[in-house]
Amino acid sequence: NAYLGIPLETDYYYLVLTRRKQMEFTDFYLESLQYHEDTYENVKWTSFPKFDRKTQENKLDSLSCNEALSSVHISSVEKKFMASRNEFFIAATLLAIAISTNKNDVHVSWIYNGRDDMASRASVGLLCRELSVALRLRNKTNLRDIFAEIHNQVRNGIKYSCYPYMAMKPQNEEGDIACVIYQNDLRGAEGFVGMNVEQLKIANKNAAASSVLNIQVIDGEDGLQYVFDYAAGRYKKETMSEFQNLFMRVVSAIVNANTDSYTFEQIKKDVLGKTGLMPKIKDIFAKKK
Repeated sequence: NAYLGIPLETDYYYLVLTRRKQMEFTDFYLESLQYHEDTYENVKWTSFPKFDRKTQENKLDSLSCNEALSSVHISSVEKKFMASRNEFFIAATLLAIAISTNKNDVHVSWIYNGRDDMASRASVGLLCRELSVALRLRNKTNLRDIFAEIHNQVRNGIKYSCYPYMAMKPQNEEGDIACVIYQNDLRGAEGFVGMNVEQLKIANKNAAASSVLNIQVIDGEDGLQYVFDYAAGRYKKETMSEFQNLFMRVVSAIVNANTDSYTFEQIKKDVLGKTGLMPKIKDIFAKKK
């Protein structure tokens, strides 16, 4: 708009930041602290796939893939399990980490855009918050229970987001945690009215890893793209490629589930190929068209 000479709307970014700062002196801030401590403290969480190397290198490496999974497929899961798209991919990440590490108590973070009132929605400033979600899985835990628990934590995480738990409380000895980021196609150029825009992908070979693993799901016109940004000093590329494949098999298992009573034990067996029931990913998605 500024480029085209169109008057800009009032931006309330600093008002939102001021209100956030003021929340630190309220009773609700203490209530939010209590919620996070009651929900996430005193449990030995597993928060990322097992390391297979440990060096001083802090280089960021990346893997990406595109699968024949469209918004139509995700919509069917949303209706079936009454889950949002964020919750779907949070569930897939938690299950993939649990299966890959053979651990039942798993914890990840997810990125919330932080726009929960009219003032923040009118701002172009960065308001994102990193929020917690965790599961204590048992063999008989089913998808209905998994999505219900994730939905409850997502809702409460937003409600109590004034307390920056992820910034204040590292969850493991490494002080790191896998993060899930679901977004619409922010790389699109539809907003550039009247201008021809060419998008260029610029590789940064010197990028530093900000965490051990970020899983980005980009929902665009051409379907879903999965980007795994990981710390090269902690994972070999082959190891992360195996985890990426396992993650996609978990996604497939959830999409292909015929009932919400599908248990963690069954998911684990199917994903690991111990039942012979796990079809190829492309075959599953072909059936959903």
